[in-house]
Amino acid sequence: MAIPNISFTTVAKGLVPPQMVNDSFVSDLVSASTSSGRAFAAYPIYRPKAPFISANEWGAAYAMTRPFALCAVAKARTRVSRDMLLFIVLLSVFPLVFSLNRGAWLSAVAGMPYATFRLSRGRNGQWLRSPPSSRWCSVHSRS
Repeated sequence: MAIPNISFTTVAKGLVPPQMVNDSFVSDLVSASTSSGRAFAAYPIYRPKAPFISANEWGAAYAMTRPFALCAVAKARTRVSRDMLLFIVLLSVFPLVFSLNRGAWLSAVAGMPYATFRLSRGRNGQWLRSPPSSRWCSVHSRS
């Protein structure tokens, strides 16, 4: 992360009674920070979590929205917007790796075949035609 360990007091923390803020769960809910500590003890690499309470929630949100980002890349109307979206999707893999969220990794990997399957169908539900070279590879790989 470029600027790790930023934390600040939110307006909600001032509105909650002090007795409730003493509870660690409530304190986490009304406080804001960008990371949840070092991912690797020997290296200054932090687990991203903003704007969520924990890095695992961040990873879950990432894994759930990744198929939509891939769909946006596939449905982009101009080459510039498609290339920018693809660059952002590829760049977003780095925080995913450093989040150390194995569930998000599994979801992202499992979502790829699903997204490929869904995007390989046309608007009317028919399979898109593959280029002749890919058909030739699939026929000759079986023999």
